[in-house]
Formats: sequence, C-alpha cells, structure tokens
Amino acid sequence: PRTWHWAQLDHLVLALGDGPHFSPPYVDADAGVPFLSTRNITPDGFKLENMKYVSPEHHVEFCKKVKPERGDILY
Repeated sequence: PRTWHWAQLDHLVLALGDGPHFSPPYVDADAGVPFLSTRNITPDGFKLENMKYVSPEHHVEFCKKVKPERGDILY
C-alpha cells in the first residue's frame, strides 16, 4: 500500500529468537505448562482449544532461550 514504508527487520525488533527445533514430550494438562506452537497460530489469531502441555522442567529450559510476553509478535 502507498502508506507503507520499507524497513529492515533489525530496525523493528529488540530481540529475535526461536523455540525448540523438536517436538518435546507432552504431558497432561494438569501436570504441565501450555506449549504454544505454530499449530496454534493462524492469521485470525490463536487456536487454544487443542493446546499441548510440556513439563515444568522443559518449560524452564525453553524460557532460557526465548520467553514471549504480551505485545510480542509471533511468526
């Protein structure tokens, strides 16, 4: 669109990271932490009805690399 401007990604982000490159072992919802993956992200928003869960230990390990927060953009 005419109102858009070109920009380099490094001018738009404060940090860039990625999640694990494998499917972690999933656990029951009552024993785990919600695990958001690409299957939960659509152009219309998040699909949370089929959430998978990971152990608290895996969650802590994943958060050392990247921890999305409110307002972050997930791609």
